[in-house]
Amino acid sequence: MKKVSILFVSSLLIGFASCSNKAPNTAESQDSTAVSTAIVDSTFAKVAAGDYLSYDLQRTITLNADGTITTKGVSQEYTGWELASQPADSMAEIRVDRKGIDAVVKDPGAIDLKDGRLLIKDETYRKRVQKKK
Repeated sequence: MKKVSILFVSSLLIGFASCSNKAPNTAESQDSTAVSTAIVDSTFAKVAAGDYLSYDLQRTITLNADGTITTKGVSQEYTGWELASQPADSMAEIRVDRKGIDAVVKDPGAIDLKDGRLLIKDETYRKRVQKKK
């Protein structure tokens, strides 16, 4: 009987100790986790802006410096783009937005300014080269 009472008291003490160490749920802590930060690099966006063509020249994606996209011949109608990570050298990961049924869908992509390459959904687009006069 003595062993049972010792086990019972020790389990009660452990229960009280675990419940008393919980941090109170406050609205401030919930609000801070819900905020997402957008990475903005206007110089990178200006350099990345332009027409990107598919290999067969049938599909065109135009990135604008203000974060909008226009597409031609692409199966998905993209509406915007943003940086997903800070640019490293001439490369960066991006997210392209398209309309979903209930919410905006963000597809991953990558951009390489050195090679003039845009990769979205395993398809590579090349930047149109400006002809010199």
